[in-house]
Amino acid sequence: MSTGIQGIHSFFKSPETQTALYDEFFSYFAADLTDRLLRRLELDDAVSAFGIHGMAGSWGILAVPFFASPYCQNTGDGAVIGLFYGGENFGDLFTTQLVGLVAVQAWAFGMVFTWLMVLDMV
Repeated sequence: MSTGIQGIHSFFKSPETQTALYDEFFSYFAADLTDRLLRRLELDDAVSAFGIHGMAGSWGILAVPFFASPYCQNTGDGAVIGLFYGGENFGDLFTTQLVGLVAVQAWAFGMVFTWLMVLDMV
């Protein structure tokens, strides 16, 4: 359940049911694959936090250019329409989402790294 929530949180308000199901399926797949990889590499992630929050959330951000629907409070001249709904600006939207994802991940890495360095000094 948490995987689906992480994957769907990036969408505009409430996506269509079919779109939500696709997104949650891919979110679960990304989280499960990540969890299996971490276990194979013998890296500790007891509650699968990285798979659920890191990978499923990343998928949710990158899924917007594919699944953004004109029916979920996303209308008008500035509407963002995904590739599967006939959107013409897929490249621009994907680039915007990718830049945002990299910025969020860099910020999160920097904060966690700084916090762990402070804890290591104590």
